[in-house]
Amino acid sequence: MPLFPEYCVVLLIGLPGAGKSSYCQQHQLPSLSSDHMRRAILDDAEDQQHPDLIFSALRHLLRARLRAGRPQTYVDATNLSPRERAPLLAIAAEFQYPCGALWFDVPLEVCAQRNRRRALDGEREVPEAALARMAARLQRPRQEEGFQFLARVDASGETSEDSGPA
Repeated sequence: MPLFPEYCVVLLIGLPGAGKSSYCQQHQLPSLSSDHMRRAILDDAEDQQHPDLIFSALRHLLRARLRAGRPQTYVDATNLSPRERAPLLAIAAEFQYPCGALWFDVPLEVCAQRNRRRALDGEREVPEAALARMAARLQRPRQEEGFQFLARVDASGETSEDSGPA
């Protein structure tokens, strides 16, 4: 696991099935999850209605954690594009917290296979067409967006510092 600053916000970035939530659970990380927001607000983690409400609540809770001076917060959502990440980076900057990216660099085929396995286990399955559309929108995080640090998680769960595209 990368050594992030004691006080920071870390955006998890990756497709459904990339391992973001599992990574948070495995490492017992303090996270705000869009799926948990869906469950709390809509009674169902699979309900994709009202994304404005879900992400408004997530941003509100991030502000609350930072106002309370909590050290690290991991934001567990797909965070596919710079446009989606910008409001979260702005909140971190507002509270003078450095913000990093933990990018799950997992091929679409692996995510699709894990997604199918989820369905067999009775868990949330993202339709394959939606997964493919998300993969087309996924953009690798870059320091130019405002990230102070970048790390990469591969399909096997190995983490490394991410120095950007080769």
